[in-house]
Amino acid sequence: MTCSSVLILDSDQSRSQKINNMLSENGYTVFTADTLTDAVDILNRKKVNLIICDYILGGVEDTDVIRKLRSLTEAPVMVCSSRDSIDDKERTYEAGCDDHVSGSIDMRELRLRISSLIKRSMKQSDMLIEFAPLTMNIKTRDVTAAGTPVKLTNREFEILNYLAESPNKTISIQDVYSRVWGNDTPCDSHLVMVNISYIRKKLGKVLPDMDFIRTEWGVGYSFCYPPLRAE
Repeated sequence: MTCSSVLILDSDQSRSQKINNMLSENGYTVFTADTLTDAVDILNRKKVNLIICDYILGGVEDTDVIRKLRSLTEAPVMVCSSRDSIDDKERTYEAGCDDHVSGSIDMRELRLRISSLIKRSMKQSDMLIEFAPLTMNIKTRDVTAAGTPVKLTNREFEILNYLAESPNKTISIQDVYSRVWGNDTPCDSHLVMVNISYIRKKLGKVLPDMDFIRTEWGVGYSFCYPPLRAE
C-alpha cells in the first residue's frame, strides 16, 4: 500500500467523493476541500504528494486557482474537469498544471496517472530510488518489488539502501555494520549476515528468480544491478 497523500479541491461533491473513494481504497491518505481557502488551509498544515483540482469552483472559471496552488507547494497539480477542450488544456497548462484529464475519466486510468505523477515527482526530489522492478522510498522507507509491497525492518531497509547507493561495488561487513549500527560497538558480522538473509528471503518471496545482493565471502556484500539469477 502506498503512503502518499492527495488533496482533492473540487466543488463538485459527487466527483470529489468518487475520486476520494478510489484513492482511499488504494491506500492513499486523502484530504478534500471545495474552496480555495480551505485548500490553502490544508496545505499550510499538511504535506501532500499530489493535488487534484478543478479550476472551476462554485461555477466560476479561474486559472489563478492553479497559480495559487503552485505558489504554495511543489507537489504536482492535476486538473480534473468537465472543461477539457484543447483551449481549456492550453490555459491550465500555461497556469502551471502537470496534467489535465476529463472529469469523466475512468477511475483505473486516473489511478495510474496519479501514481505516475507522484513517482516522477519523488524521483525528481531524490526520495525514490528505482532499480526496476525494485523501488525504495528513502523518506517513507517503503519498498516495492514488481509493485508488491515488501515489509522490511528499519535495519534491513538501511542495509539495502546503503548497498544500493553504490551498485555493483563490494561493501565490507565492517562498513555495513558501522553505517547501520554505529561505530561505538565491535563489529558483529553474524548480525549483518542474518539481516542480509532476511532481506533476501523477503525479496525472494516476490521475485523468486532474482537476487539483488551478492555475497563476497570473507569480504562483504554488493547490490547487483542488473540482479543475479537466484539459484
